[in-house]
Amino acid sequence: MTIENSLELVSLQDADTSTWTRIVKSHDQSTPFHTLAWKRAIERAFDYDSRYRLVQRDGVIVGVVPGFETGGVFGTDIVQPFCEYGYPLLEPDVESIPVLQAMANDRGRFDTRIVKEAPQSRMVGYSDAGFGGIHTGVTFRLLLDRPYEDLFEQAFETEVRRNVGLAHDAGLSVRTVSDHQGITEYYNLYLATMQRLGSPQFPRSFFHGLFDEFGTDCTVLLADLDGTAVGGVLILSQGSESVIWSSASDEAHWDRSPNHLLYSTAIERACEKRAAIDFGRTSPESGVHTFKRQFGGRERSLVSMVSPPHRVGAGSLSQYRHLESVVTQLAPLITYDWVGPRLKEWIHE
Repeated sequence: MTIENSLELVSLQDADTSTWTRIVKSHDQSTPFHTLAWKRAIERAFDYDSRYRLVQRDGVIVGVVPGFETGGVFGTDIVQPFCEYGYPLLEPDVESIPVLQAMANDRGRFDTRIVKEAPQSRMVGYSDAGFGGIHTGVTFRLLLDRPYEDLFEQAFETEVRRNVGLAHDAGLSVRTVSDHQGITEYYNLYLATMQRLGSPQFPRSFFHGLFDEFGTDCTVLLADLDGTAVGGVLILSQGSESVIWSSASDEAHWDRSPNHLLYSTAIERACEKRAAIDFGRTSPESGVHTFKRQFGGRERSLVSMVSPPHRVGAGSLSQYRHLESVVTQLAPLITYDWVGPRLKEWIHE
C-alpha cells in the first residue's frame, strides 16, 4: 500500500527478516513483542495469518509494523495478540501520521485495526489518522538505575521485604529453568492457575515455543519447596528491557510468599543486564495491581488505538471481564484441553 511522501507498506518476506531484526535491535523503544521470536512462537501455536509490514521509503526500509489477523466479533481484528505492546517502530525522521493512515487503510471493510500503544512509543497523530482510543489497563515499569540491594531497601515497600524474608525462612528457593522439562513444570502451575480463575489457557506448545524461539531472552524462574515447584514467572527480554509476561503459583503455598520471592528475584536478575523491567498489564482495581505496586515501579496507562474509531470497543478488555461470573462456573469446561486454547485463540488476549 502506497503512502504519501514516497512511503510504502509492504509485506514482510523471508529475505527481509535480517532487516526487521536490525531495526528492532537498534530501536530504543522496541519490546519483546516486536521481535521475530515472538512472531515465530505465535505461528507455531496458533492458526493466525501474519500481517507483518515493512515501512519502505524510496526502496529503503525505515520502519516495521507487527500484527496478525485474528478472530473478531465482526470481521477480522488486525492486532499483535497476547501482549501489552504492538505499536510501529519507525526511524527518527519518518512522520508517523502517514504511516498510521496507511495502517488504518490496510484492512478489509469489516476488519478492525488495533494498535497497542504505550507512552514510550513516541507515535503521534492517531486522531488525525482516523483512530479512536480506549484504556486497557496499567502497567508498572521499574527503572534499574541502581544496584539491586539499593532497590530492595529504597524502592520496595516494607511488606515486600518482609515477605521475601518470610519466603526464605519457609524454605523456598528459586531456580532457573534450563530445559523443556522445566517448562512443563511451569505450564502445570500455569494451567492450575487458569483453572482456579476460570480463564481459558494458552496451549502447552506456546510456552515451549517461547522457550525455543527467544533462547536466552526467555527466562523462567521456579520457586521450589522441598523439590516441588509452587510458583513461577516467565520473563521475556529485548535489548535493555525485560517484561514479566506470565506468572503462576499454587494457592496452597501463598502463606509462604512465593510470588514476592519470584518478583524480587526477577528484578535482581534483570539488574545484571537490563535498564528496566515491566510488570505487565493489570486492572487498576485488582489485587494484582496492589501486589505489583509494592515493588516501586512507575505506573503507566495502557491504551489501544482502534480504526475505524466507531469500533473502539474491539480494543477493550472489559468485554471479557464482564463474563467472569459466568466463566468461573464453567471453568472445568473452559479450561478443558481442547476447549481452552481454542477459546484463547479467538479472544487473542
